[in-house]
Formats: sequence, C-alpha cells, structure tokens
Amino acid sequence: MKAFILSDLHLEPKFLTEAFYIDKLKRRFSIQAMNVLRESDVVIISGDVVENGIIRSSKNPLDALYKIFKKEVMFCLGNHEFAYQKHSDVIKYWSQWKHPNVHCLDIEGHVLYNNVNFVGNVLWYDFTLNKNQLLMNGEILDGWLDKTIEDFDPLKECEKCKKQIIENCSKDHKNVLVTHMVPHIDLNTFSKEQPQSPYNAYSGCDRFLLDVKDQGYDIEYAICGHTHRRECKEIWNIKCVNIGNDYYFRSGMISYMSIDIN
Repeated sequence: MKAFILSDLHLEPKFLTEAFYIDKLKRRFSIQAMNVLRESDVVIISGDVVENGIIRSSKNPLDALYKIFKKEVMFCLGNHEFAYQKHSDVIKYWSQWKHPNVHCLDIEGHVLYNNVNFVGNVLWYDFTLNKNQLLMNGEILDGWLDKTIEDFDPLKECEKCKKQIIENCSKDHKNVLVTHMVPHIDLNTFSKEQPQSPYNAYSGCDRFLLDVKDQGYDIEYAICGHTHRRECKEIWNIKCVNIGNDYYFRSGMISYMSIDIN
C-alpha cells in the first residue's frame, strides 16, 4: 500500500466554503507530487491540518478534505486546531463529523484499512524534551501558542493521548502511528538547532515509542510533524518520519513523502 504523507498544512477555514481556495491549494503541489498522489492508496496528515477558526463553521471539514485529495485520508489534530479555543470544544467539534473515507484518529482512535491499523492523535507533550534544564512542571510560557488554549492541562492530556494510542494498537495487524507531536527525542530536529530553547518542551515525548513496544506492540511506521523540520531515521526497528514543512517558510510549495506500507 502506497501512502502519500503530509503535515502542517495550516489550511484556512475558507477551504470549507470557497472553491477557489482548494484550487489555489492544489497549485502548491508540484506536478511530481500530484502524480504520486494519484498513484497512492491513502493520504496521511500528521496534524495542524486546519487553523483554529474552523470550529465556528457548520460545514463538514471531512467532506472538504476529501474534495482535495479524493483518497482515503487518515489524519490527526495538532496544536493549531486548538489555539484560542476551549480544549473540550475542539474535541466536541471534530466528534460531530463523519465521512466514509476521511478519518480523524483523535476521534476514531484507530482505523483498519487494507489490513493496516492506523492509530494516533495529537499526542501533546510531557516536557521530557526540555533541554535547557528549566523545570517547568507543566507550565506553558507566555508567547507559545498553546497558552491560548482554555481548560488545557498538557500533562493530563498527554497521558490521555498515550493511553488512547496503546489501547488502540493491534497485535494482529501492522500498526502505523500518526501523531502531531514527536514520539521520540531523535525526531525533534529543532532541538539540534536550538538545544537550549525552552520551547523544546512543547515538541513531544522522549521515549513514547519505547513505551508502546514495552506493551508488546510492533509499529511499522511512526509519522509525525509539528517541528517544521524533516527527519527520517529508524528507531528500535521502527521506520520514523517527521515530515517537516519547508513550504511554510520558503518555496510555498507543499512538501510531501511517499512510503510503501508492506
């Protein structure tokens, strides 16, 4: 099964209602990317798919995503979906929508497709990636977007996310993990550039992949985003991909990857 992988699209809410926006978005894919998309079986988006204002719309965002890709879509939420909102309201908003081919893993928990178990969610963070020795104890610094999320305890939500993922892993099928935050420190490429930044604390979890393996589950791929910097490596026999999103800063073209899930 061929998967077309994206992250951090940061779609504006108008993609729900204005056809020209979808056409404009498609022009940000290269011809090669569109060819790869056509040959793919599934699209995976690892969070920050849309911006927070979407929850004020009465249009089904899953329908709009299908119009863009015309494929089976597996995605998770990111911190941008929650910004300037009440955490529970965002979950409630995404819980109301259904589409036979587009799946929000935060809500569905997991999806079995072509004998592969797709599992994941935003994951959040447990502050284990903070490399500046600042003991924050769950504090979110002023200036970081997540400070705007109402009724939000990142440590508590991170534990919920970890539990949901482990409960939805399969021992009978291949697991593909899709998260927004990084599930292992080696995928936090931002920390290599700025190791003393306190914002590393908001990148993900140090060793969650090992926690999953300790529960007896095998993961074929772990796919994440969030840091806007690409990293691909094998960790404990798991093929790991942080998609990155150079398009957000530089060329304006949407970055992608293609993988084969055997």
